[in-house]
Amino acid sequence: MSVRALVLSGGGAKGAYEAGAVTSLVRAEPFDIIAGTSIGAINAALAAQHDFDALRSLWGSIAARKVVQPLPVVARTEAFFAAFEAWQLLPDIAKVSHLAHLALLWAQIGSKTALLSLLGMLDETPIEIALKQFANYANIKSTLVVCATDITTRRPTAFYAFAGGTAGNVASFRSDAGMETEAISELNYVEILEASAAIPGAFTPLQMNLGAPPPKFFVDGGVANNTPISLAVAAGADDVTVIFLDPASGDAPAPAPRNLVDIAFACFDVMQQRILENDFKLASLTNVALAGAAPPSKEATRALAGKKRLALRYVRPTTAIPVSILGFDDQSALDAAFAIGIADGQRPTTESEL
Repeated sequence: MSVRALVLSGGGAKGAYEAGAVTSLVRAEPFDIIAGTSIGAINAALAAQHDFDALRSLWGSIAARKVVQPLPVVARTEAFFAAFEAWQLLPDIAKVSHLAHLALLWAQIGSKTALLSLLGMLDETPIEIALKQFANYANIKSTLVVCATDITTRRPTAFYAFAGGTAGNVASFRSDAGMETEAISELNYVEILEASAAIPGAFTPLQMNLGAPPPKFFVDGGVANNTPISLAVAAGADDVTVIFLDPASGDAPAPAPRNLVDIAFACFDVMQQRILENDFKLASLTNVALAGAAPPSKEATRALAGKKRLALRYVRPTTAIPVSILGFDDQSALDAAFAIGIADGQRPTTESEL
């Protein structure tokens, strides 16, 4: 009997599409293993809990949750520069009377040294509040694997919670994962999901004490392992479904960048989706090699040692998802993306159709 895995990647607000596709896929047949990274880790957690009402509720209310907002000190700095820009446009005679207001805004920023020492620009509190509402470790029913990047050791870490029919695979997973592994517990569940989705530069790295000092700092799993197909296989999967967030043509027009932050997020998104594409192609090529009629060379034999053929499927949009990577405040666009995911998830493509 096949062990089915669902692999979810990162893509910011485009995770709404992913959540819709997940909802359709699990209605057709349950998955034994859910593996996710970045926003895919959050979707994976709710999918592993089999809590699809929560998945829909989260994405249906995410704009009102204001999950992308600057830290208070960043907001105060933005307010000062906006006021300063407006002050420059005032007539000379009016500028003097506004100097006190500018001085007040400058003082409200606080320590400039602290400002320059920030490790992130956005407030993680709204995300933490949402996760505490929906993420429930006791409800995990399918094996969950989440990846985050340990910037203390510069290596990826796979966090796991085994359940159901694959509950006995912990030892083999830890041996075959090819990276550091740590168990998910009720105490660290929310922290791990936050860490996997902590885009570097946007959110402060999450500090975790994993049982032995010193504490480690984690950021988005997409930095080191955006699409954990290999982790799903290490957990025991032989049937893998992947959800892409960009169309196959690569023609995914996005709004023109407004600033350096937009450029950084766009580049991070491109990196993550290319890693996913390459991982899927590698798995497909491995299938071809294992099914080859001619005996493989010694080098190929060594490379294929321990590999197994996988049933491969994927879901991906045919056109660009109508939401930007930071578009968490546009609920109508998120709802549209979720609906497109629902439709696309009803017709996954198999490897034989590639």
